[in-house]
Amino acid sequence: MRKEITINGEISHYSGVSDKNSIAIELNGKKFIFNNVSVDNENIYFEFNGENKSLSYFTHSGSTFCDVYGKSFHLKKVEKNFSKSSVGSGEGLVSPMPGKIIKVCREVGDLVKSGDAIIVMEAMKMEHTLSAPNDGVVKSINAKEGELVEGGLHLVDLGEVDDSK
Repeated sequence: MRKEITINGEISHYSGVSDKNSIAIELNGKKFIFNNVSVDNENIYFEFNGENKSLSYFTHSGSTFCDVYGKSFHLKKVEKNFSKSSVGSGEGLVSPMPGKIIKVCREVGDLVKSGDAIIVMEAMKMEHTLSAPNDGVVKSINAKEGELVEGGLHLVDLGEVDDSK
């Protein structure tokens, strides 16, 4: 299931699976595998590309801070808003709940009118059609057919139509 996290203030998409002592993560389309993972209150220990590594971290007010190879990172889970108004804002569409993308009805660059279907998802054994909240142009689509998504995930970016052309 795809999830969102902010890394140094920018939203990143990730998914992951783990077993007893390894973790496989896909972050923004890149895959990473960590073996022999263990955690204590201040460090994460793991094997990456055949080398033993450790990473110091601390958490405060819902954020995690760490340094990797001399670069500092601030990680924070993206806050989810499940209100009806957040599902279709003027800037795009957000998944109203966890579910599966059944159909993507539009492509990047398509012009849409308010109420046009953009994405159909299945959640809670029902189909939900996510429609354009206003007239505009599809700037990006952040999910694929068949993909499981978290609730509150930003699925579609909409922009204003450029009438100057």
